[in-house]
Amino acid sequence: MSSILGTQEPNTVKAVIRGPFGRQIWIVEPKSEQTGSSKPVKAARPKPATCAARPRIEQRWWPSSVDSIPLVKA
Repeated sequence: MSSILGTQEPNTVKAVIRGPFGRQIWIVEPKSEQTGSSKPVKAARPKPATCAARPRIEQRWWPSSVDSIPLVKA
């Protein structure tokens, strides 16, 4: 494990996580950018899918079957 952490690679982040399930080593490298361009190239976002409008749902405290119960004088 010390040989993994001892190497000096440019632009890498290394972390040793000691947890209840043992040790884990994470090595993260940044994405490479295109050389020669001053601004990073942004990927095109996908267009949203067309879908039908959602029906309006009325919120109720009780189920609709409660409305069918006849009222009584108490």
